[in-house]
Amino acid sequence: MAVRGALVAATLAAGVALAYMPVTDYFELRGELTELEGEGTELHQQLSDAEFQKHKAESEIELRARCYANYVWPGTESYAIPGSGTGCVSVR
Repeated sequence: MAVRGALVAATLAAGVALAYMPVTDYFELRGELTELEGEGTELHQQLSDAEFQKHKAESEIELRARCYANYVWPGTESYAIPGSGTGCVSVR
């Protein structure tokens, strides 16, 4: 009976020893994955903010070109009205 108990204990100890490294690696990798997912969300937010700023700058450039340099898209006319807020009115 003592030999059987010692064999069971040795088997359990060997199983725990063999499972220790993969289990700790699993938990470390899960923590790292959670951290990287958070960084990914933050980067996506920064990207959408940058795209918004880009579109805003492009529209401001287009407005300035249309109003002050009289550049217009084909089929569009631009008229300057003194005292208006933007300096021009676009008519299609």
